[in-house]
Amino acid sequence: MNEFSSGSTASMRRGHTYRGIETSHMRTRPKLYLFLVLVLARAPAAAHSALEALVLGESVRSLPIGRSIEVLDDPAGNLAIEDVLSGERERDFARPSEKTPYASNDSAACWARFRLSNPLDRPRELVLEIGFAPLELVELYVPGPGGARSVLRAGYAVPFSERPVRHLKPAFPLTLAPGETAVFYLRIQSRVWKIFPCVVHSKADFHAESMITFAALGLFYGGLIILFLNALVLVYKLREAATLYLSMFVLSFLVFLPTIDGSAAVLYPFVPHTLLLGGHTPAVLIENALFLLFTRSYLDTQRNLPRFDRALVIAAAASALDRKSTRLNSSHRT
Repeated sequence: MNEFSSGSTASMRRGHTYRGIETSHMRTRPKLYLFLVLVLARAPAAAHSALEALVLGESVRSLPIGRSIEVLDDPAGNLAIEDVLSGERERDFARPSEKTPYASNDSAACWARFRLSNPLDRPRELVLEIGFAPLELVELYVPGPGGARSVLRAGYAVPFSERPVRHLKPAFPLTLAPGETAVFYLRIQSRVWKIFPCVVHSKADFHAESMITFAALGLFYGGLIILFLNALVLVYKLREAATLYLSMFVLSFLVFLPTIDGSAAVLYPFVPHTLLLGGHTPAVLIENALFLLFTRSYLDTQRNLPRFDRALVIAAAASALDRKSTRLNSSHRT
């Protein structure tokens, strides 16, 4: 014990061993702690590093950019582009953890930014598509000469004929000069949803995909119209409550679904966008009620399937309570 006490310090510095215990590693611990402190001190700087540029080469035809977007919540909804470009707000942007960018529903609006780069020796004509239709207002700030920025607007608050790209979802034309790298800013304002999956398409691919989408929606809604007319014929011939509920249920789909996929901007241009977006909750409640009435009338579940009938009633009530809570929270934020 005395030998260890008298010679321990010097021996440990030389990396000696006492009773099988290696002491040389003890010299490295202060350096390790110092290294960890430096790494942690640099972590915030790494989080706010330069915005990654997405390179749009010749082979890029359609590119989701959600992973490269940075988002800034605007709780009061009063930030202007000048505020967002200020040094203080620049540091508040953060990359979302999910693949699809979104903002808190507690915020009146949010901002997003992304950087695109054109490595080609010719201009690159692109279209930015926001893959979620029921957004009230989406604004794209495009950089111009001398630091000026022009703004393009889309969403339900913008009439279909006045949108920069006549598309069911918010979409914007982009042109990058040869070798240009530019940062674009988005402002998203919506009463309920603030989900904005962003995809950059080549202009040709975007228009080809749009034609397929319009054709598919035409077939889908055409089938619903035929089903509705057939249900009306059954109502006239059978005069049963079940057929009436069925026809009303199909009609509710014809009214409600266009507000989700964006077709309402074309089908109901005379209806205020606040009514189209605010009508989601009552429309879903009406659909659930009609489905419940049709099922109970057609199958007579109260007598034939009492357990299934109770499950239907409970599901409808739970959906109504959930929708009512969502509506109250939305109105409270407004």
